Amino acid sequence: PPPATASSATPEGARRSALIARFARVLAGLEDLCFGAGAGRTPSSSSTPPSFASDQAKRSPMGVQLNAKGDRFLVRRLGRSVKVGGMSMPSAHAQSRDWFELFYDDLFSPPKPFILVMQWMVCSSVHLVNFRLKFTRICEDNGFRVLRLPIASLFPQPAPPEVWSTEKETNFDRLAFHSPRLLRLPGSLSPEARGELNARLLEAWLRPPLGLFCLLCSSRVDFKVEVMPDQAVSEKVQNHQVFQRLRGWVLSHREGHFLVALREEHIMYYENRLYYAEARDPAIWEQRSQLLCSLWSSFTEVTRPIV
Repeated sequence: PPPATASSATPEGARRSALIARFARVLAGLEDLCFGAGAGRTPSSSSTPPSFASDQAKRSPMGVQLNAKGDRFLVRRLGRSVKVGGMSMPSAHAQSRDWFELFYDDLFSPPKPFILVMQWMVCSSVHLVNFRLKFTRICEDNGFRVLRLPIASLFPQPAPPEVWSTEKETNFDRLAFHSPRLLRLPGSLSPEARGELNARLLEAWLRPPLGLFCLLCSSRVDFKVEVMPDQAVSEKVQNHQVFQRLRGWVLSHREGHFLVALREEHIMYYENRLYYAEARDPAIWEQRSQLLCSLWSSFTEVTRPIV
């Protein structure tokens, strides 16, 4: 049967409609911030099928579809180049040669989060900071929160092929002082038992007291790392297959204080070290450190009895 949806005539439907209206204002503010009068290029997406092209006129600013029914969760990525010279912020000026790329979901369907990624090669930090602060203010004015996630922890760059092995963790160039905590999963379960274990873990994490939300998920590995022809590596190393997208789920704390990755062999627990970035005082730093320790304790209290 089709999934249950919220009609706008119901209280839940009315809340969803109001939420969608507020998010449309966020996107309009983002459009104005990035492109001044809103004269940006059409969003590009190499994976957008023809069936989506006819819906372009129905999309909100930035080309994002707004789904008030909550019955669609499959997203594709859109991308736009942002030139600082055309932005609406104090540090922007017409002669600026700085630019960055924005990649973001083509669909907002609450309660699923909306993911936006910045990438840059030539952009001064003053512009990046101004963009983040102004976009954060736009979101907060409309009742949304911006969560900063440690992209280097979730998606590390592959290590040189010479060090590849059967140990997946050392196949990636992870930050030395920000390694995740690991909880090993049983390795001798049948597919049915493993599916039941995954369901129990996800259900426990999504409900209180943890109250996590699903950030990313994938049913298959993808983005294989290829060895370049001019790299002299042994045949044993060439036989190792390294993928940057792994099977499993990634969940986030509601305020982004930690992330959990449910993989095939492990549960990986990442503390969000960006939480310390705003701690300018030793006392505040200590308070935040104690909070992260208490969150880890709460997570293990919920998870260990299931595992």
